[in-house]
Amino acid sequence: AWKVDRFGRNREDAAIYKGKLRRCGVHVVYVMEPIPDGAAGVLTEGMLEAIAQWYSENLSENVILGLTDNANKCLYNGAHIYGYSCGPDHHYMINEAEACVVRQIFKLYISGFSMTEIARTLNNDGQRTEKGKLFTLNKIYNILKQERYLGVYIWSDIRIPGGMPSIIDLKTWN
Repeated sequence: AWKVDRFGRNREDAAIYKGKLRRCGVHVVYVMEPIPDGAAGVLTEGMLEAIAQWYSENLSENVILGLTDNANKCLYNGAHIYGYSCGPDHHYMINEAEACVVRQIFKLYISGFSMTEIARTLNNDGQRTEKGKLFTLNKIYNILKQERYLGVYIWSDIRIPGGMPSIIDLKTWN
């Protein structure tokens, strides 16, 4: 492996896989971190594994802190939501082309169309999802249950009514 942290960033997993390799006669060698044989090597490798795990967990904690801070400010956190785009100020803004489709989905559902019929109608009209794929029953269901279209910013357990522009009104939602 290039370095200890390239083999694994979880000490328990690294130990399990090195044990399996050792039983198969394979010795792990690190290109950029030569580990000496003997007791000193055991200590060195263990410390490098601990540092790799600490780094990974610390990075994860920092990323979560950053995402949480963004969410508390109602900023775009990387999740594309059909009907919205990331604005120049990093807040969600309405993507009018997609928002028209969202409004149509709600209108058709209120009119009594089934989710399957809505997907078929959109697909026959040449509409596509944000990934350019056909609409499916699951996609229609996910759009219909999204409070975000009422303007509720949602990330993890953070919910901020009015945190993003609404595409539909409360009457339509109800």
